[in-house]
Amino acid sequence: MKCKYPINKELLPYCFKIPHFPKCFVPFLQGSLKFYGKILLNDKRVNVKTFKLENKVKMFMISPKNSNTRKVLYYIHGGGFVFPHAPYHIKLAIEYATRLDAKVFLIDYRLAPKYKYPIANEDCFLGYEFLYNNKDTLNIDIDKLVIGGDSAGGYLTITTTLKIYEKYKVVPKGNMLLYPVCDTDKNSESMIKYTDTPLCNSKDAKMYDAWFNDGNMTSILNEDLSIIPNTYMEIAEFDCLRDGAITYKNVLTNLNKNIEFHDVLETMHGFDFAVNAKITRECVNNRIKFMESIFNG
Repeated sequence: MKCKYPINKELLPYCFKIPHFPKCFVPFLQGSLKFYGKILLNDKRVNVKTFKLENKVKMFMISPKNSNTRKVLYYIHGGGFVFPHAPYHIKLAIEYATRLDAKVFLIDYRLAPKYKYPIANEDCFLGYEFLYNNKDTLNIDIDKLVIGGDSAGGYLTITTTLKIYEKYKVVPKGNMLLYPVCDTDKNSESMIKYTDTPLCNSKDAKMYDAWFNDGNMTSILNEDLSIIPNTYMEIAEFDCLRDGAITYKNVLTNLNKNIEFHDVLETMHGFDFAVNAKITRECVNNRIKFMESIFNG
């Protein structure tokens, strides 16, 4: 497949643009992805348990078979606040669980356009409170919790961390941010430049924002980020969200925060869609090393 941008050759099969479906078609797409996700969760290497939080939000616990691990990753998927867990989210969550010998919790937060801001934020914090209030029953070490997310899930990782501190005056042990949404600025250089990149571009981002943002969503760059914990961060080279993420990284650097930053060249937003590509394998190895350092610290 040809691509306007010099994308890594292993990613070229994934260099397509997601069509702009009408709103009325979105629930069908959401349901189809959720159905396929359930199939992928039937992996013989792990046990999967489903929880219903306050009778409205599902949470999946993925744990390695024959393991009593207390290590925990709380993962918040991306998808423009519109799409549920994609197949690659499930595959990577299972890999994190088995390679780290950790429990991975996936929150199935409610989605736009039916549910606008701040419903997703509230659901993700509800997921944390479920972990906190049931840490003994779940047999998890909440004091070494890592919260991670990609794209919109990166934004929700940060807002959940801020809300945890606001209510409990503690923070997770680490944040893992993958090509995250970090700003609401629609006029950054990367937003202006990348209007036609594969998988997600600024036209897509603006459509998703219109479906999710009720007009009250503000930039996390305006928040007090001095409480942010050790952070692992990846950005993609050809990504409309790139500049906002770099600004977030620079704020943390100026605050003398501990941040491991990877500028992943020859990639587009959502590049780990190609789970088996060499460049994805390198990134996954880096993510696992970061999480191991948190769990073992």
